[in-house]
Amino acid sequence: MARRYLQSRGLESAAQKRHRLGYAPSHSALKEHLAAKGIAVVDMVEAILLDKHKIVPCSVYLQGEYGVRDLFVGVPCRLGARGLEKIIEIKLTPDEDAAFKKSAGAVKELVEVIKV
Repeated sequence: MARRYLQSRGLESAAQKRHRLGYAPSHSALKEHLAAKGIAVVDMVEAILLDKHKIVPCSVYLQGEYGVRDLFVGVPCRLGARGLEKIIEIKLTPDEDAAFKKSAGAVKELVEVIKV
């Protein structure tokens, strides 16, 4: 179903394969994958509803943080009662920075392909 949707949005099969999109083995696979890594929506909801000021990984719109502009990318963020309180910029090693920029570049390429 996901692959059909992506194709209906103009994302070619080659791009889907290159970026490994639409290949979840079940509807709950993403949730299970994230839960296995300790990342849960519950953590985000609790941080906001209980004003915990907790640092969790979130996909947020970067405006220069980490050297990335005008793109949603997953980074550490502090969440509280007002939602996003702060994007946490951690110092990356040169190798980590290169990998981060490569990942952000892949996201940007996908955004351009599906025209969102």
